[in-house]
Amino acid sequence: MFFYFIFFALATPHGVLDSVTNEGLGIALLSRFDSSRHFFSWTPIMASPIGVKPFFSKCGLAAIKSELLWIWLPFSLLVVLSALIQRHKPQYIYACDLSEAMLEQLRKNYTHVETILADVRDLSLPAGSIDVVFINACYPNIVDKIGAFANISRMMKPEGRIVISHPLGKGFMHSLKESIPFPLDDFPDEQESDTLLKPFGFNIENFIDEPQLYILVATKMIK
Repeated sequence: MFFYFIFFALATPHGVLDSVTNEGLGIALLSRFDSSRHFFSWTPIMASPIGVKPFFSKCGLAAIKSELLWIWLPFSLLVVLSALIQRHKPQYIYACDLSEAMLEQLRKNYTHVETILADVRDLSLPAGSIDVVFINACYPNIVDKIGAFANISRMMKPEGRIVISHPLGKGFMHSLKESIPFPLDDFPDEQESDTLLKPFGFNIENFIDEPQLYILVATKMIK
């Protein structure tokens, strides 16, 4: 199943990806039968400029960052989680996101995962029911961090773990801020992380903060 998913992801039709870009004439996905062109209503990916010189311009670099954010980061997360799922075989898996499009894509490939369209702050899973929480490449987008981590602590079992990560680190996030229209928070350093998490009963076990890698692992302490 793991290798099937990799094959499926790599073989995703190019036209489907083009239909979520923000420029162009639209995609004629049914060109043999219908010449009309279409875009999806959700178009987060910046269109790449045509030509070698434009591709290496500021606009081209912004398009590359956009593809890293909306295509390769979610894909890398799914690959990592797929390996962990195959190894540990958890009884229940929940996927929480604010994007219905992302959740719908997940449901097509992982029918055993329960998807929840909600802010993590508003999740109503039972208290003490979660073993591990992964927050990969989305920590800067969490607006209410106090509310989010308070609710995560409520749902998590004693000695449960929370993993906050980004495979390209702070350096990528700093460069991304220059090309997107909405604000992004920085990843916290170790002292800031401790100040944020300790009031909710978390103790930092591992911390890596490199230009191209960020990983924080914290454990919920037993009261």
